[in-house]
Amino acid sequence: MSDNIFRNNLTNSKNKLCCLHRTGGTTAKIALLAAFFATFATISANAGLFGSNKNSRNNNISNNNNDRGIVQIQLNDFQQRNINGTNLDSYRFAQTHFGQSKAKLEQICRAISSRYNDNSARDILQKIYVIDTQIYMQNIKNSALSVSEVLKSNTAVGQGLQDLKQIIMSPGQQTLETLDKKIDQVRAVNAAQLLTSQKYLACLESMTEMAKASYETFEIIPSLNMNELDMFVQASKQLMTNIRSHSESFKGLILNVKSSSEQIDSGLTGIKQTIKETLRFSDHFAIKQFPLINLPQPSREKIFVQINSLANTVKGVDNTVSIGDSQVRNTAQQFTHLVSAFVDKSSESMKYQKNDFTEKAQTQISTYARNQVCGLFVRIKEDMGTMRTEMAQAGKANGNLQPIVNMESRSEYAEANI
Repeated sequence: MSDNIFRNNLTNSKNKLCCLHRTGGTTAKIALLAAFFATFATISANAGLFGSNKNSRNNNISNNNNDRGIVQIQLNDFQQRNINGTNLDSYRFAQTHFGQSKAKLEQICRAISSRYNDNSARDILQKIYVIDTQIYMQNIKNSALSVSEVLKSNTAVGQGLQDLKQIIMSPGQQTLETLDKKIDQVRAVNAAQLLTSQKYLACLESMTEMAKASYETFEIIPSLNMNELDMFVQASKQLMTNIRSHSESFKGLILNVKSSSEQIDSGLTGIKQTIKETLRFSDHFAIKQFPLINLPQPSREKIFVQINSLANTVKGVDNTVSIGDSQVRNTAQQFTHLVSAFVDKSSESMKYQKNDFTEKAQTQISTYARNQVCGLFVRIKEDMGTMRTEMAQAGKANGNLQPIVNMESRSEYAEANI
């Protein structure tokens, strides 16, 4: 804009000079030259003013961009700071809580053990620490894994039912062979979910028994007149109570998943039975090539209703998994709070006691307590191995499960249709 003004003024001044040169007036020449230089000075001042405005505008734009950059950086930092338990799956959430709490518990147990000049007391402390951490780790680990595995398989079952619904609603060139294969695929995934529920049911039953036996053992351990060790025994009793209640409630959730899997398997079998009852006798010889679009409309509507019912069952399993996920997180937080409370109380107790490393319990009492804890330690070790074996057996297909594809012989078909 300033350049255009400058050019226009310069052209006008040149025109005026040309006219003045033609007229030849000396006085007029001087006046016009003065006006020309005055105009040039004004244009330069205006150009400097526009330049300063442009520079200030550029500075403002750069400042705004810098501000935007700062805001974006702060937002990214805020998002990074907000990476918490809600952004993690239940397994990683429980793993994080357990790892941090175990480190705190190990540190305070080492500090307590260094105060005692008694081998029995130190042995009791070490074995109780191993019992607590191993039982809790197996309990929360298997619970979190069951949530993730059931969620994965249930999502696959739901997707398979959606595919079945699409085949029924828009048959196109599809044949009954396509529908039959898809039903078999869904049944296979559902059977895997049923085996998963059976595996973790065996685990939860074993965990309940181990927590019960541990609580009963800690209950009969007498007071050793060692404040920190006695507090550890009481905290272990509370931990076993929490593990037992968690296992029993989680067992109910897994039983719901198991019953839902059985219901889905029964519904898929019913869909096959509906197709079998719909087809005429002559159609059974060419069932693979039978066009699905030729299936009677009432039968297709019946199958559609059955699939919708199974889809509602899948949604119920999703709700159960959501409840299980919340329970795993709550149990992990309970363990963290329990360990933190024990660490605080033990640290406070050790501050006001003389640290002469000569604390000892009565020989008879410490020996009795040590024998009880050692017996529990051996029992838990054996039960852990037994639990793993039972889980492996329950997670394998056996003769109690119905085969995914039931091949019918000619005699069986003739007997069923007489």
